[in-house]
Amino acid sequence: MKKIIILLNIIGCMIIGVAVADTINVNWMVGNTVYDTTTCTIGGDLNVPITAPTKRGHIFRGWEAYTRLEYIESTGSQFIDTGYAWGTTNRKVEGKFNFSVGNYNSHIFGSTSSSDSWDLNPWCLQGVSYDTYIGNGMYNNVSLSTGVDYILTYDLNNRVLYTDSNGITQSSSVPYVPTSDASVYLLHVHLLSNHEPYNPSAAKVWYFKMWDNGVLVRDFVPVRRGDGAIGMYDKVTNTFFGNSGTGAFIAGPAL
Repeated sequence: MKKIIILLNIIGCMIIGVAVADTINVNWMVGNTVYDTTTCTIGGDLNVPITAPTKRGHIFRGWEAYTRLEYIESTGSQFIDTGYAWGTTNRKVEGKFNFSVGNYNSHIFGSTSSSDSWDLNPWCLQGVSYDTYIGNGMYNNVSLSTGVDYILTYDLNNRVLYTDSNGITQSSSVPYVPTSDASVYLLHVHLLSNHEPYNPSAAKVWYFKMWDNGVLVRDFVPVRRGDGAIGMYDKVTNTFFGNSGTGAFIAGPAL
């Protein structure tokens, strides 16, 4: 068993992070109090806490302060550019959502290829009934009610699409999966060609994760940045992703 000890000086006080190889948990301590837990891998990346450590009202220099939120909410004008385009045809997403209104002509998430094909896009054409568009085909209709919390999973693996909405599962064979040329938008779709315009979805989002060929590439949680900006913090890249639309997200309760 290997152990890593991280010592950070915060204006005369020590912050200690301890990582144990077989658990890859890091307990971040100010004094004798654990205030957050993150993960790391030996020889890999260390995920630092989102919330800046403080002592006697002082914040560790170089640490940008974030407040974790229960969720963020789009009114139908806000969305997140994840900055990630699918690298393979095996794609999976999972997230928790609550749709406040019917989202006609909008997407939960999505992107397109330069050949005018859909990458993996749940598209609402009536009320909150979402068909999943891949290539030029339509698969696995998922009916969602407004005002209900849903954990949604879309797993495209070896040209079979598996969907799960609160335990209701479906699967369909997909004959064609296009290459991806645009970054995925959350609560919207990233268009590269002359499609008709679409609208961001009006919804609350608790978290959103993306896997590419089994590798976790985005792990978003809702936050408020120190300057008041509301968006998603990615725990994979340790990066804040703000609103790419108009207006501002509504912040849920602070955690």
